[in-house]
Amino acid sequence: MAMAMSPQDLLAAGWQRQTTIDEPRLSELAENYRALGYAVHIARDAVTDGCGECYEAKPGCTLGTLYIRRDPAADSAVADELF
Repeated sequence: MAMAMSPQDLLAAGWQRQTTIDEPRLSELAENYRALGYAVHIARDAVTDGCGECYEAKPGCTLGTLYIRRDPAADSAVADELF
């Protein structure tokens, strides 16, 4: 199993933090960003930075942080469609 990247590592790798939110909205947002041509990463570890009440107040909370970055493969596919 791969070790989860820290928020600092994700930002350094070019990911942009968008939001921290619970399911099912988290999956809906991820799907929408993918449809727009973004690569999507959902971090479920270390989402308690400034937040964490959800874990204590709601057992089974599926809180996650959504990160996006431009997917170069999707960009080239869009360029191909234009010509």
